[in-house]
Amino acid sequence: MRKIAWSLTLVAATSIVALAFDPQIKLGGWMVNELKSSRTTGMTSGNIDTLDFLTRNVRINLDATVSEKSTVRISSDVDSSSFLGSFVLQDAYLDKQWSETFRLQAGQHLVPFSQDALTDEVDRWSFDRNIITDRTLGGNPRDIGVTLTGTGMNGEDRGTFYYGAGVYNGSGPNAPNDNDEMDFLGFVGYNASNWRIGGSFMTGDHNVAGNNRKRDRWSVDGNWNWNNIWVRGQYAAGQGDMPTPGFITTTDVRGYFGEIGTTGDDGKWAAWARFSSWDPDTSAGSNNIEQFQLGFGYQCAPNIRTSIAWERYDDKASPGHMTWIAGRITSDFR
Repeated sequence: MRKIAWSLTLVAATSIVALAFDPQIKLGGWMVNELKSSRTTGMTSGNIDTLDFLTRNVRINLDATVSEKSTVRISSDVDSSSFLGSFVLQDAYLDKQWSETFRLQAGQHLVPFSQDALTDEVDRWSFDRNIITDRTLGGNPRDIGVTLTGTGMNGEDRGTFYYGAGVYNGSGPNAPNDNDEMDFLGFVGYNASNWRIGGSFMTGDHNVAGNNRKRDRWSVDGNWNWNNIWVRGQYAAGQGDMPTPGFITTTDVRGYFGEIGTTGDDGKWAAWARFSSWDPDTSAGSNNIEQFQLGFGYQCAPNIRTSIAWERYDDKASPGHMTWIAGRITSDFR
């Protein structure tokens, strides 16, 4: 891992030197505001109703083209939980297109564990679609490392296949490298004119109370489009010491989601339905977290989208369930 750290330091230094000369800088991002009403029923303390207006996400991207095929991206989210707000670093990496078929990313960036989760939030109609990837990778699908991606074979097949590998810190984003965690990733997929399927496998060590323990994760995801209809889904699982939001579990985990939707002929509106199931402990009884969502969205301007969704959230390990309805306004200034 020290070698990786030195490599990333060299990449960062090279990028800074390049930026000092004649970069082409582009500033962009997006903002997602939400009005959400929720009700939790069946609890021992009775029903609980909440109404919140919140800023779900404010992303600021800074892209600097340092050469014909090299770009440096720095992006951050504005954390609105504090009074004055603060910036939380999301991406900081060099993106190098070595040729028409090979691409290198070095720094802190999205791990291509699931191709579906690489889609920017403002390009998704449904809410929180990458939830299975987030839970499998511990709450944030970013890490510090190097990813090499290849596409195509030759001739007309170029871009049909994609494949790649990566090595990462293993501690997650904005985390120090203590040289006792490391993750390796391999992925492969196939793109056709109206459908795609891909799979990935990730293995590495994780430090728990000073002891390194093995952990493996894998995912299969795909999508199919026919006229104005889309279908997509993912299955992911983990074995060993899995980092999950809020705690470390030594049990196996797994989850899946399926989504179907349709858009108008002009692409300005969409309606969708999605079901997801997450099992945080496959050795236990019925403790799945199940979510069913219905939604509708409308593109009211080239850079403004409004949407509304209803969802039922069932945690089988707890009494009761939660339902919510939320309206969103997304402003895209990329």
